[in-house]
Amino acid sequence: MELHHITKLVIFIGGGFLFNFLFWDEMIGVNLLLFSGLIVGLGILTRPEIIKSRGVLVCLGGIALTGIMVLFHHSFVSGFVHLLSIFVFLGLLCEPDIRAVYHALAANLLNAFDLPKSIAYELFHGHKNYDKLRKRLRLIKLIVIPIGIFWIFYLIFYASNPVFKKYSDAIWNSIGEVLTSIFEDISFPWLVSLLFGMVITGLIVFRSKRNSVVVYENRLSDDIQRKRTKREHIYTFRTPNMISLKNEFKSALFLTASINALLLIANVIDINWIWFNFEYDGIMNLSQLVHEGTYLLILSILLSMGILLYFFRKNINFLHNNIWLRRFANIWILQNTILVISVVVRNYHYMHHFGLAYKRIGVMFFLTAVIVGLITLYIKINKAKTTFYLLRVNSWAVYGLLLILSSVNWDVVIVKHNIKYTSERNMDVEFLLSLSDKTLPILHENQDKLNLNGYNAYSSSSNVMYLDRRIRAFKKDKKHFSWKSWNYQDAKAFAYFDSVDD
Repeated sequence: MELHHITKLVIFIGGGFLFNFLFWDEMIGVNLLLFSGLIVGLGILTRPEIIKSRGVLVCLGGIALTGIMVLFHHSFVSGFVHLLSIFVFLGLLCEPDIRAVYHALAANLLNAFDLPKSIAYELFHGHKNYDKLRKRLRLIKLIVIPIGIFWIFYLIFYASNPVFKKYSDAIWNSIGEVLTSIFEDISFPWLVSLLFGMVITGLIVFRSKRNSVVVYENRLSDDIQRKRTKREHIYTFRTPNMISLKNEFKSALFLTASINALLLIANVIDINWIWFNFEYDGIMNLSQLVHEGTYLLILSILLSMGILLYFFRKNINFLHNNIWLRRFANIWILQNTILVISVVVRNYHYMHHFGLAYKRIGVMFFLTAVIVGLITLYIKINKAKTTFYLLRVNSWAVYGLLLILSSVNWDVVIVKHNIKYTSERNMDVEFLLSLSDKTLPILHENQDKLNLNGYNAYSSSSNVMYLDRRIRAFKKDKKHFSWKSWNYQDAKAFAYFDSVDD
């Protein structure tokens, strides 16, 4: 359905004001679900044929799932994956034939970059001054790119240099005071929020005319194509390319065989020591064993995958005598899978003694993605698939894992698990007290199991004082937010403290 350009302009501006109405000075809750529903509804209304796209259907399912999780879990992960789903949907809305998640995000980014030109084309195409306006927009684009790069470096220095941050904050406060005096009722952040809302709705109704991402992706195939070269050496029937290919084959055969032997030794040690005979005596530096060991093993796995991708990128797949190279490659993949299991076991030992934390949970999900990557790498090598196939399948696999990750209320799971299974000596109370407000009722109920008399680095006071201060601030915030910020977890926490106060 093609909307009139005036209707598009009304939606563009109205979307910004609706965004501010729903989100300004509010938390994430019902408002995100309402705004996402508006975006999806507008997208389908303006381009109903996208429903036939399998990628769009998966993305719509992801938006619905994460939207519900935001409403019931109110977690950062569910909110992040929900926004990711929205941006992938907007990319597919531009070009529904896109097959990879990262290409959909790239299409959305290009659409945002072309938004001023798309608006100008929609409103002024055919006007006598349109060509002049287009040249001015091109000039603005040349200015915007350096400004964007400047802000990237500014944010890096702002985050890494405390002195730079101090002077920067002072300058921005001065600018804010000046803007406040000029616009007494309209703040600069409010205008930025309005602009962001307009951009989101603008990406739906004003779409870029170029389809460069689809054109690029259509050149990519899932299957490796054999490249034949002309025989330049009449008598030997061997071209220089064939000679170098055979040399590369010999190098690959030697490397895969030798690394497999090395991996076998490492895996036998890990299986014997980490899997079956591990004992923590309280003296061993378990953190060093898990953290440094885990990172190095993950680096080894990723390096192995990169090497195999390099060797099986082209014609080496079609050599008639490459059977042993494939066998060594498959054994290498199998041994890397065992290495992944060893990393999982190391991580399990650490969680068993010191409890759950975001990084430890993240490592588990990352390793799951690595397992999927190893499986698809096996398919790539044995079915002569391209690197694009590997990236395409794994981008959707990672998206699926993120959906699963967003379906769990991790803050609550972490607090309950650590209180129940972690000893008081090993429990990181400061970390538990730093988690989101929805964990406050659990912490309040289990005060006797926590070492709340210890010093809290976040507040320069005792843990008990810090917890009490957080509870009072949480109950005070209840009066500040409206129905737009409603979510189940906070409502549940409010009801708990109301019952305790009574």
